[in-house]
Amino acid sequence: MGRLMRLIVTGATGFIGKHLIESAQQHFQIVCLTRSHETSRKSQNVSFVQTDYELDSLKDIFREGDVLIHLAGQRLTKNEANPKLLSFIESNVKITENLLIAACEAKIRQVVLASTIGVYSDIDGMPYTEDIITHPSTIYGLSKLMGEQLVNYYCMKNSIKSTIFRLSQCFGIGEKDSPVLMRFIKQAKEKQQLKAQDNEFYLDEIYVKDVVEVMLLSIRKEVEGTFNVGGGKAYSILNMAETVNSVFDNVHNINVISSKKIRNESNFLSLKKIETQLNWSPKFDLEKALIDMRDSYDINKE
Repeated sequence: MGRLMRLIVTGATGFIGKHLIESAQQHFQIVCLTRSHETSRKSQNVSFVQTDYELDSLKDIFREGDVLIHLAGQRLTKNEANPKLLSFIESNVKITENLLIAACEAKIRQVVLASTIGVYSDIDGMPYTEDIITHPSTIYGLSKLMGEQLVNYYCMKNSIKSTIFRLSQCFGIGEKDSPVLMRFIKQAKEKQQLKAQDNEFYLDEIYVKDVVEVMLLSIRKEVEGTFNVGGGKAYSILNMAETVNSVFDNVHNINVISSKKIRNESNFLSLKKIETQLNWSPKFDLEKALIDMRDSYDINKE
């Protein structure tokens, strides 16, 4: 058997990173970059390297032919009412550039970046397509767009393949309870009453297993470009609550709050480009993903 391709993964101990490693470790040699000293999850094909993401600590990590999967970054939180760009520069811009400089010097083969639906906004027209000029509505979205541009710049300059995935709201086991869908799941599991507005506000949701699948597919196919990765449709808050309750046997335990209608049912990522160029579409709709999560919770109980 030949030597396994090496994946250098940032954010490996985070939500998507853990799922990625679990899925990829049989087929790739994985080097996980982490700020802390991590050895508990080391295995035959998975190793951990501590780094502060400064250039000096990155220069000896990459080798020619590696693939960088950059998942790490500062997320938007509700705790900060009016965040400034400075709070995202270190994680979403500076670290990205340092990784790219070190990776390009080593002549790696591909960079895969996890970006966000947040690079778009209402004025971009819905559903969102990759070929439009985007207008982020948050500082977080702006910082992620800057990260995209850095990837495109360095990879083009150094003839390295770049693959950027603009993800919708990603959910699954291990995600925080702060996103509304994950909060509904936690409450339904505990047979609590869900509170949902009937304002017809819609969100695009993508299951983490679909995200991992398409990232690994892009490496196997060595595909280049910027691609939307979402559920292919949007779900209203009320519809999400009802579906969660149905799957987790918490039916009718819901308090519907009447509010002003928004009706943004086209608030989702167009998948036409990725369907055409990668022949990929999500395997899980909302109900199927929730059933998969429920079954996994049940197995872990046993």
